[in-house]
Amino acid sequence: MTGAGTAALFMVKTKRGEIEIQNPSEGLESITRRFEFFSKTTGRREQITTDGDRVVVLVEFVDQGDGGLVKVALKIIVKPTKPLKHIVGTVVSSATDQNGVRTISIMQANGTVKEMQLGPDAELPEVGEVVTAFQGRSRAGEPQGGPPVAKGLVRAEKVRQRLEGFLEDLSGGDGEETSAAAEKRAKRVAKVAAILEKHASKQVEILQRVSQNSNLPPQAAGRVRAGLENAQGGLVAAKKKGAAAKSKAGGRSGSGGQGQSGRGNRR
Repeated sequence: MTGAGTAALFMVKTKRGEIEIQNPSEGLESITRRFEFFSKTTGRREQITTDGDRVVVLVEFVDQGDGGLVKVALKIIVKPTKPLKHIVGTVVSSATDQNGVRTISIMQANGTVKEMQLGPDAELPEVGEVVTAFQGRSRAGEPQGGPPVAKGLVRAEKVRQRLEGFLEDLSGGDGEETSAAAEKRAKRVAKVAAILEKHASKQVEILQRVSQNSNLPPQAAGRVRAGLENAQGGLVAAKKKGAAAKSKAGGRSGSGGQGQSGRGNRR
């Protein structure tokens, strides 16, 4: 779709070429309030179209008095666009051009390398870090060409640290609680500990595979090895913290149950 809502007409590109469609006399704004999606999982049910949207337009043929028929929009149905696959891998290079545009190269576990631009507010990861980058689609007005822009970037090390902090908060505190509450807490602690260990293990796995890849740039090899050592240490720490948290939570649950049992025997 091109030129949506900016003039008295807009163009829709089809397999057979472009079709000119008129806005209704009351304006396109009335149509934008009746937008429908093919899938309810796409989010909002109302949306203003932009250049590049995939749409289906229901039209009627209107005679303007000169014997010619024009297509006038009755309803616009916006087809949802599938999100682009996110990239998980190790940063093997980074560069900044003369315009200040920062680009990173991410080597995935299978050895493929993906270049991505970082937005102005994104934190620049270090070479040797495991990251998850979420690709964004270009919109009207954005420059075309070059590597895709990372609309979001998550650093695995930061995620591990947050999980450890959450686990510590969840297992902390010495206040009294019922046996049922203590048991529920113990289950939550065990679940978070499992997530933490799995995340740390995956971080090590990715770095191991990248460090053994023959296509790894020589200038990145040392930093990737250092990242691997750091991730291995993080995995050991994650296992210890998980075990300690589960032990603490389990002991609390057991004492709570015994306390209730003891009160029940005193008659």
